[in-house]
Amino acid sequence: MMANNTMMKLTAILLFVLSAGIVSAQHEVLNDLITNESLIKNQKRNVDGTFIYYEDTIDLPIRDDFSTNKFVPYDAQPGDANVLDSVQYLLWDTGLTAPIPLDSFATDTTFLYQYDTLSTADSVVSTRTAFSPTQYVLYDVSEYPFTANIVDLWPPYNVHDSSAMITGDVNDTTWIPDLWQDSVTIYLVSPTARDTNFIWVDNYAYRNSRYPIDPPTVGVATFDGLDENGYPYSFGNVNAYEIADYLTSKPISMASHISTTTYLSFFYQSTGLGNEPEGQDSLTLEFWVPDSNAWQYVWSTPGVPLDTFEYVQIELNQNAYFADGFRFRFKNYASTSGNLDHWHIDYVYLNDRPASDSIFADVAFQYESYGVLNDYTAMPWKHYKWDPDFYTVDTSFMTVYNNNNVAEDLFAGVAHMYTKYQNALTDSVAYVTGATNNVNAMESKEIFYPEAGFILDTAVNDTMAIFDICHTIETDDPYFFGYNDTVRFEQVMSNYYAYDDGTAEAAYGIYGSGAQFAYQFEIAQPDSIRSIMIHWAPSANDVSQNLLRLTIWEDDGSGKPGNILYQTDGLFGESPIYSNKANGFVEYFLKDGNGNEGVRIEVSGTYYIGWVQTDPDVLNIGFDRNLINNDRVFYNVGAFWTTSSYEGSPMMRPVFVSQLDGFLGVPTDPTEKLEAIVYPNPSNASITLDVNTYDNLQYQVLSITGALIDQGNIQSGNSLNISDYSNGLYFMNLIDDSGRRTTIKFLKN
Repeated sequence: MMANNTMMKLTAILLFVLSAGIVSAQHEVLNDLITNESLIKNQKRNVDGTFIYYEDTIDLPIRDDFSTNKFVPYDAQPGDANVLDSVQYLLWDTGLTAPIPLDSFATDTTFLYQYDTLSTADSVVSTRTAFSPTQYVLYDVSEYPFTANIVDLWPPYNVHDSSAMITGDVNDTTWIPDLWQDSVTIYLVSPTARDTNFIWVDNYAYRNSRYPIDPPTVGVATFDGLDENGYPYSFGNVNAYEIADYLTSKPISMASHISTTTYLSFFYQSTGLGNEPEGQDSLTLEFWVPDSNAWQYVWSTPGVPLDTFEYVQIELNQNAYFADGFRFRFKNYASTSGNLDHWHIDYVYLNDRPASDSIFADVAFQYESYGVLNDYTAMPWKHYKWDPDFYTVDTSFMTVYNNNNVAEDLFAGVAHMYTKYQNALTDSVAYVTGATNNVNAMESKEIFYPEAGFILDTAVNDTMAIFDICHTIETDDPYFFGYNDTVRFEQVMSNYYAYDDGTAEAAYGIYGSGAQFAYQFEIAQPDSIRSIMIHWAPSANDVSQNLLRLTIWEDDGSGKPGNILYQTDGLFGESPIYSNKANGFVEYFLKDGNGNEGVRIEVSGTYYIGWVQTDPDVLNIGFDRNLINNDRVFYNVGAFWTTSSYEGSPMMRPVFVSQLDGFLGVPTDPTEKLEAIVYPNPSNASITLDVNTYDNLQYQVLSITGALIDQGNIQSGNSLNISDYSNGLYFMNLIDDSGRRTTIKFLKN
C-alpha cells in the first residue's frame, strides 16, 4: 500500500487530465514538481571522506524559527586556521610506529619453485617452498573513522629456479602483487566560535518562506521527498516510499539539567502550498539516548491536511535524556520520487521551563517582502524612470504575528522600511500601525508604510540598478527573539517585467493541440520587446521535444488577447528548455521568417505574451503560488479565452530593448545577420552552401519534427551529400565563429 503512494498521486493527475478532456470548461492543470529548483546545484557539502568535522556540543536554550540559517555550512577549506591536514597510510608495522615504506604485497601465499633434472628433460623433479608471511596493520581508508586489522602478507612474486636442467637453467620471477601501500589525505576540522550559532548537522530539510501558509514566523523547515540538493531520493522510481529528510540537532549538554523541568516544543503544518501527504505518510520526532546509543521514538503525526500550524510540547521525562550528547531529530516518511508530501515545522524550542510556558513572547514578520513596485516584482529601469511615482506603490503592507498570549506594543515611528544601493542608504520611511500600536494576542496585524515621496533613486545608474529593500520592526520587550524582526528583498531594475517571486512551487500548463496560453502585461509608453524569458519546471513528463510558437498579442479592447503582433514561424518552432540553474530562466529571442534572431516587436498599452502549442501535452511552466496574478492569465482551447482558475503567477517575463543589450552580447542592429542560401533547392543528391562569411561554420540538420539528422563543420562553397536523407523538408542551423546564427530550409526530393 505504501509503495503505491506516488503512483496514486500520478494516477490522480492523469485521471484529472483525462476527465478534463470530457469537461470542456477545464483545460488547465497544476502539477507537482519533480525537483526543488531552489536547491539544485545550490548546496555543496564537503563531508565526502575528505573533510572530517568534529562536532561541538551546544547548551540550552535551543531555539530556531528558521528566519536565519542555523544549518552547519560544511565550508572549511585547506589552509583554514581550524583545519589540520592529516595523512593516513594503508599499511603500518604492528607496533604502529611507522608506515611501511612504499611497496607492494601479495595477500595470499607465494612460493619458491626449484627444478632439478637427472638425465632427460622429461624427468624434472621440482620442490615448492612457501615464503614466510609478515604481519602488518592494514587500515580500511574507504570511510572515516578508519578501522584496522592485523593481516599476513607475502612477497608479491613467485620465484622459479634451477641449476641443472639439460635445456638450460631456469631463473625467473613472476610478479603477482594485489596490494600496494597507499595513503589518503584527510582534513580534520575543529569547531570555531562561529559554530555555536549553528544547531542542525544535516541539510536535508529545506529552509524557506515560500511553502507555508500563515506561519508563526517568517521561515520554516520543509520536509519532502527530495534530498539536500533538490533531487528525488529515488529518481525515476514512482513507487519509492521510505524515510526521506532528516533534521538532526548537534549533541546537547543536558547533564546539568537533570533536576529541572524541560520541554521541547515546535509548530508543524502539512501541505501548505506544497503537496498533501497521504494517510500513510508521517512526520516523526526521535530522541538520541547516549546511554543506550540508540534513537528512541517520541512522537509522530499522520498525513492529514492542515490549514493552520499545530503546536506540540513534549516533556523530557526520562533521566536517560539528561546525559551529555543527547540529541533530537525530525524525519518524514514520504514518496521519494519527487517534490511530494510536504511538512513544515517552525519555532523549535528546547529549554528548562514549566508546562504552562507554552507561549512565546515574540512578535515576528510572517512573510518576506516583494519590493516597492506597483504590480510587479521587477521592471525595466528605463520604464521606471518614465514615472517613478506612478510605478512605486503608495503604501507597502507587511504582516506581523504576535506569538504571545497578551497584546504587544510596536514602536511606531522607530522601525522602518529602508532602501540601499550598493550598501549606501538611499531612502527610509517609518511604519504606521493604524489606530493602535498593539498587536493582539495570537493574531496577525498588517503594518503599513505610507510612502509619500518615497521612490527609488533614479540617479544611481543609467543602465540598471539593484536595490536592497529592508523592513524592520521593534517592540518594547528587549527579550524578544530578534532574528525574525527583519526581512529583505532584492529589487532588480533591469530590462524585464516580472510578476513572480523567482521560485516555483508548482508547474502550470494547458493541454490540447493548438491550445493557447496568454499572459497580460501593461506598458505606459510604446517600446519594443526583444525576447521572452521562461522558466520551464521539470514535472511529470519531459516535454523538451515538444514544439510551441511564441506569440505576442495586442488587447482586443475588452481585456483579452486580440490581434497577433508576433508569432514564431511554424517552421522554426521553439521547445521547452530546462535550465541548469536554480529556478533558471531560458531567454527566447524573437525571430524573423527565416529563423534569424534580432526581431523587435513594438507594444503599447495592454499586451500579452504566451504561446500556441503544437502537441497536446502539458508543457509545465514554473508557477509561483505566493503572488496571485491569475486574473492576468488566459488560455484558449477553442474559440474563446478563459481566465485561469489557479491562483499564482506563471514564471514568464517580457524583455525589452535597453542599454544592456550591448553588455549582454545581443546584436543591437538587426541587419547584422548571418545570411545563407543553399542550391539547388530542392535537390535529390547534394546541396551547396553560399554564406556571407569565410568563417568555419557549425551546422545541424533537423527534420521537420525536430530530430537531429546530421551535424558537423562546413564552409561557404562546400557541398553536403543528402542522398541518404528521406524525402521531405529539412532545416539547417548555422553558427559562425562570432556567434551569429541563421536557419535555412531545403527540400529533399
